[in-house]
Amino acid sequence: MEAETVCVEKWIAENKKDFVPPVCNKCMFSEQLKVFYVGGPNSRKDYHLEEGEEFFYQIKGDMVLKVIERGQPRDLLIREGEIFLLPSRVEHSPQRFADTIGFVVERTRENTEFDCVR
Repeated sequence: MEAETVCVEKWIAENKKDFVPPVCNKCMFSEQLKVFYVGGPNSRKDYHLEEGEEFFYQIKGDMVLKVIERGQPRDLLIREGEIFLLPSRVEHSPQRFADTIGFVVERTRENTEFDCVR
């Protein structure tokens, strides 16, 4: 891959069709880091966890990140313009509302790791 900059607004506009159900996301980069944009709405009921941290930046609108901490459910509101770094191995379920766009970065899993859905 050649090193180049990306105009995010243009990229989002060109890929807007992917930010609606059922897909709701589009991967921009996927080598050592997975960099993707996610739209809403979604209606996830499952929780999953990653072995590495996940970085959330809410570009447009708000979202709720449902997490399980010490066995207890908790809702984290991530407002437009806010970032959140989710620690590794925290069960979570991103809840995205209509007409929202978020930016998520996570490391690519090792061959021995699995995305654990619960």
